[in-house]
Amino acid sequence: MKRVFFGILLILSAFIFPWWISVALVFFGALYFDNLYEAIVVGLIIDLTYGAGIEIYGFTLIFTFVLTLMLYILSIVRKRILI
Repeated sequence: MKRVFFGILLILSAFIFPWWISVALVFFGALYFDNLYEAIVVGLIIDLTYGAGIEIYGFTLIFTFVLTLMLYILSIVRKRILI
């Protein structure tokens, strides 16, 4: 039940709060929950809402890439800390 409420809060935060609050919530959520795939949805929402003019080497989904990479790295860190 905690995961459902956190997922809803995370997705709503992408619409309501600035991008850096959503990224911080993803960071702490990825440390607390295992396989927080809502981070990818949050990255897409942030990119489609705020990142219309940002393009690096033809790649426009910067937040999606960063949050997916952060999710992967934090899942490895979480496994090493807890085991």
